[in-house]
Amino acid sequence: MKMIDVIEKTTPELEVLKVEVEMDLARIKEQLDEAAGRAASGGEFSNPAWFSRARYAKRMTGLLHQQILMELARRRKITKQQDISTPQRFMNICKVRLDEELFAEILQEASEA
Repeated sequence: MKMIDVIEKTTPELEVLKVEVEMDLARIKEQLDEAAGRAASGGEFSNPAWFSRARYAKRMTGLLHQQILMELARRRKITKQQDISTPQRFMNICKVRLDEELFAEILQEASEA
């Protein structure tokens, strides 16, 4: 499996890729489960080289899936931060920079005004 740079993909491309990777993972897991079932029920073991490649493909596909999910989450977080209004950003900054008592006093005074 070739590595894909998820950062360079657009969000719609990542959404499509996510679905494709999930389908690939499901197929790989199904094949591994079938092989394990044949081994358990009839003693028919898979080719060790195939089994090793399939497990490796599952691991690599899982890592790609994880990278896609992390990149999509990062982008959602950035979008959410950009959507916050200026007053809300101001409040967030004040909560961080002011001590709790001063922030509470200013908030109380502003709500009374």
